[in-house]
Amino acid sequence: MCRNNVSRWTHQISWAIVFTLSLMLGACGGGDGNPITSATTPAPLAASVMAASTVSAATPSLAASVKAASTATGTWSPTGSLATARWVHSATLLPSGKVLVVGGYNSPYNSSVSISSAEVYDPAAGTWSATGSLATARTYHTATLLPSGKVLVVGGYNSDMAAVASAEVYDPATGTWSATGSLAAVRHSHSATLLPSGKVLVAGGYNYSAWSLSSAELYESVVATATTVTASSNPASLNLPVTLTATVTPTPSGGTVSFTDNTSPISSCQAVPLVGASATCMVSFSSTGAHTVVATYSGASGFTSSASPGLSEVVTSTHCQSLAGCTLNKLDLSGADLTGANLTSSNLNGVTASGATLANANLSAANLNGATLTGANLTGANLTGANLTGANLTGANLTGANLTAAITTGAKFNKVTWSNTTCPDGSNSDSHGNTCVGHL
Repeated sequence: MCRNNVSRWTHQISWAIVFTLSLMLGACGGGDGNPITSATTPAPLAASVMAASTVSAATPSLAASVKAASTATGTWSPTGSLATARWVHSATLLPSGKVLVVGGYNSPYNSSVSISSAEVYDPAAGTWSATGSLATARTYHTATLLPSGKVLVVGGYNSDMAAVASAEVYDPATGTWSATGSLAAVRHSHSATLLPSGKVLVAGGYNYSAWSLSSAELYESVVATATTVTASSNPASLNLPVTLTATVTPTPSGGTVSFTDNTSPISSCQAVPLVGASATCMVSFSSTGAHTVVATYSGASGFTSSASPGLSEVVTSTHCQSLAGCTLNKLDLSGADLTGANLTSSNLNGVTASGATLANANLSAANLNGATLTGANLTGANLTGANLTGANLTGANLTGANLTAAITTGAKFNKVTWSNTTCPDGSNSDSHGNTCVGHL
């Protein structure tokens, strides 16, 4: 019967886009013996695309034309044509919204030859562009979008009209194909279904002898991961808590992270569950010196394990809770609340602390050389012997502050509040012309 010579394939690739392939042979058609040229709007979808290949009895050839349909109007309109006419190809909607068309036949039925070329359709521009070709030409294959955004092409007929077991994976980011594990049995015209686990179920089809198959196989895609690790403070202080954070990309579907310190497992940071792309744990280092922290990810099906580069963590014996004697060179303390902080002999050279609260802070003999303390609250602060050379204290509140013997060469005290403040020389004004009572 004529229907045996007509092949019509429909691949639904999303709620929004459908590719319909129609092969029209000259002797068959819509009942009147004419080639089929019409298309029926698919089930209600926002939009669809049809790729039509036509063979005429008088002029055996394939058409590469493509039409786009809108269910809103029930009409079709031309869009960009494929560079290579083809039929029985696959069409897959990519995460980008573009469509990948792969393989197929590019000649009439009686002289069919599988092809390896692939093209990508851009619906925004209505155009096609060539992309990497398959290693094996194929038709009657399947193409499945994997959770990683890559496309798995499986089985089919090759250019020698033989069923194949090989499979390839397409990476839209690079436009290239790579070989992956082969099927246990050659097959074509099979089905391929993405399961919730991320695995792909391939079932049925035909083998070399055109006998139908009852066997099925599962494919597990493997996504390479990369892990990095950071610490909440580096350097860290001896026996004080530090938060370690491991980040895994691309984001796996579960798994755990274990941390080591100088190759030894950190007992409190083993098999830490991944939340999204990150896993965190808290650790206290019990020895000073250099520590190398490594985070290792594992556990999610379909994702490779990965270890981070070693993080060099320095642990010091100085506890900077009081900040006494600590080096804070060029530290940004803007807006920080250091009320009552002990900064005795601390080096604040170049520190930015605009708007910081330093009320009642002990800055005795502190080096604030070049520090910017614009608008800082230093009410009652002890600045005895502090080095304020070049410091900018514009608008700072120094009410009740003790600046006895403080070095103020070149310091800016514009609009500073000096009420009840003792000048560096113990008088109501200093040798630099700064008045120590009232507002300047």
